[in-house]
Amino acid sequence: MRKKIFVMLFILFTALQNVPVGSANSSKTIDSGDKVLLKELSENANSSTKKVVITKKELKTEIKKRKKYHKNLLEKYNEGFDEKYLNLISENSLILSSLREELKS
Repeated sequence: MRKKIFVMLFILFTALQNVPVGSANSSKTIDSGDKVLLKELSENANSSTKKVVITKKELKTEIKKRKKYHKNLLEKYNEGFDEKYLNLISENSLILSSLREELKS
């Protein structure tokens, strides 16, 4: 479950625009205000480590988007009490809590 959340966060952050993805031989420098997340990906027994650089501003923006999305999901769930919305709400709240933890650290 925890690995699934980290993989989803990795996909989410790489899907955002203006998020540079560095490699081991990258010549880009990292500002002191940036947060570096190391994600380990395993595919067919091949494991690799990638660095994702995320600024605090981008984290705050993503948290705001997730809060709006969470509010909309709650409204839709209250209308029909559909289980798929409940699953999306729980998934989104896990992502939100991990984003908040990253922002605190």
